[in-house]
Amino acid sequence: MSEVKVNKISPRSGTAFTLGDSGDTFTVPSGAGLTLTDSTLLLPTTIQTDKLDPKSGTALEIGSSGDTITIPSGATITNSGTATGFGGGITGAQGFRTTGNTIVTTGSNTLITNWEATDEPTQGSIGSSVSHSSGTFTIGATGIWLIQCMFSFNMTTTNRYFGASLQWTPDAWSSTEDVTNISGSAYRDSGLYYQMSSVTSELFDVQDTTNYQVRFQGSCEQTNGAEVVGSSASTQSWCSFIRLGDT
Repeated sequence: MSEVKVNKISPRSGTAFTLGDSGDTFTVPSGAGLTLTDSTLLLPTTIQTDKLDPKSGTALEIGSSGDTITIPSGATITNSGTATGFGGGITGAQGFRTTGNTIVTTGSNTLITNWEATDEPTQGSIGSSVSHSSGTFTIGATGIWLIQCMFSFNMTTTNRYFGASLQWTPDAWSSTEDVTNISGSAYRDSGLYYQMSSVTSELFDVQDTTNYQVRFQGSCEQTNGAEVVGSSASTQSWCSFIRLGDT
């Protein structure tokens, strides 16, 4: 017969039920619906569809623990939302430099405030998560960040010491920690004029995009005995922020 109308089909024995034979095709016509009440559906090797939505709620899970999901060569995943938990290389990298010289006074730390984004023709950046205001840098993305800095400094008096510190806070400066100190000394005598530089780097686990902040300070053992060298035309003293991965 060409048509069978029935409300239920059950296996004659056991719990397995087969429709058709190998090579047969079953067609669900336009406008008809197929409802599954079991949570498991065994599908053919290849499924073609334009969209997958969760059956309920807003979470959709692909695969189980231990499974490998393979993206074949030539295929592209386009993300228009927020992706978390994926590797994928560095997602943030920015550089800054001082725009002019800063005199470092004795007896207290001098905050370095005259920063700008570096704009050398060959220098690039990734993202814009890091911002600065009045010498304070705010890191606007959580993750593991590598922070590097290099200070060039002049000694304006003879035989003096220069030091600088990279400071950070997890709570918008309610508490402060000198994570690392960089130092150097130079000798200036009889018209000789020495310029030196010091470099340091640290890893930070940024867990808050508002309160985790960084700043740089200089110090010297004699009044106005040193100056941090800077220029808006070329990079003299600089710092960089590179996001390496998730926190």
